[in-house]
Amino acid sequence: MKKILLSLAIALAIAVTPALAHDLPRAKTIEKFNKEFKGAIHVNWHEVGDFQMATFGYNQHHVVAYYSSDGEFVGSSRDLLYEELPHAVSRAIDQRFPDAVDLMIHEVYNAEGTNYWITLTAGNKSNHVKLNANGSFLQIEKVQAKAGSSRDLACIY
Repeated sequence: MKKILLSLAIALAIAVTPALAHDLPRAKTIEKFNKEFKGAIHVNWHEVGDFQMATFGYNQHHVVAYYSSDGEFVGSSRDLLYEELPHAVSRAIDQRFPDAVDLMIHEVYNAEGTNYWITLTAGNKSNHVKLNANGSFLQIEKVQAKAGSSRDLACIY
């Protein structure tokens, strides 16, 4: 009976290990991550296509970091409060969308530099906007409600 249980335990471990290992980052990635985000908490790793993705808490923000399959840092995104935006960005939003409410803000850092993706509602219209750190609008997409409550994006800029 002990041999059967041991055999089943080994078989289960062999069957489950590849599934668990799929979401584990490579050692090189962990080393670079620990260097870049020292003090990160609640780190969870996932594979997304060819990328290794870490979600975690860092300096009181929710952060997502992406690494290539060979462990190179690709970029990161963190949630921000409106008050944490650079002055040029908040000023541009205030001027273009003075009645904006319900802001969802993501600061994205990658090879392009640092940009801000913001979803906002002004009146009965919603938009996704992308600005650079200087407050220049790079993209504006209207969010249009469709029948059945789903939303569709229409790029206008």
